Amino acid sequence: MINKLKIKSNKLDELLNNKRKLRAIECNSGLSALIIEKTKIKKNQEEKEYDALWISSLCDSLLRGKPDIEVVELKDRINSLEWIIEVSNKPLIVDLDSGGSIEHWKYSLRTLYKLGISAVVIEDKTGKKVNSLFQNGKLQEQDTISNFCEKIQLGKRITKNEMWIIARIESLVLGKEPEEALYRATKYIEAGADAILIHHNKKDISRLKKFCESYLKIKNRVPLIFIPTTYSYMYENELYDMGADIIIYANQLTRSSIAAMEVTASKILDNGRAWEASKNCISINDVISYVEEIESDYSRENV
Repeated sequence: MINKLKIKSNKLDELLNNKRKLRAIECNSGLSALIIEKTKIKKNQEEKEYDALWISSLCDSLLRGKPDIEVVELKDRINSLEWIIEVSNKPLIVDLDSGGSIEHWKYSLRTLYKLGISAVVIEDKTGKKVNSLFQNGKLQEQDTISNFCEKIQLGKRITKNEMWIIARIESLVLGKEPEEALYRATKYIEAGADAILIHHNKKDISRLKKFCESYLKIKNRVPLIFIPTTYSYMYENELYDMGADIIIYANQLTRSSIAAMEVTASKILDNGRAWEASKNCISINDVISYVEEIESDYSRENV
């Protein structure tokens, strides 16, 4: 399994070289990985699919009924990754929050590197985690540039430049100016960051646009990543035109599954039977077909 996964490590580079622009989507289980693998459409004579999988700390926590405050241990997150790895060949981008202390960061990197993960994302915040999309009046402190650069440099040494270290900048979320975010981006790139994830949590994207206008002028710039959760009204092409190289749909599958389960659970209670709820469910045969597909894949691998 590890040898198979090692091939994934440089796949983001290959995809960007071939396609130029990529899209990734959140994945938190073997089932969601299967659904993403099977989801392909043809539109305007173009084959469309997801290029990579985003392993979200928020969604990983929700899957276990826990809050998004870094309480899920790495070993439990690795269990999720192994489920996904079993059924998908797409590159995996793992959200590691702040990465923790230097000691924790070292351990996490070594473990994920051995698994053949394509990329890890760390955010330049420190202290007790506050989710960037739901701050509830609380602001998390931003790490110093020197400390964060040290984490990036350590990441590059441990992974031997075979796994992307993506620097997530929280300046805009914390109410700082685009110029400050840009300065951090230049320093993180100098430290060896393979990509910059510029995080933004407002519907109004004027400050994000201002950052992008300056970022595109940087000579040694690396791929730029957007997570458009709060500005989901923007079309992909508009975001690519702004400067995005990779767009990550970071939580939509989990949020839609919660909504669907709430409706189904309520309909069964309301009607005293499952008939009405069944109209919103796929058939048992379709459920079993997912499993049969996995079994046939195993059979081919073991021939």
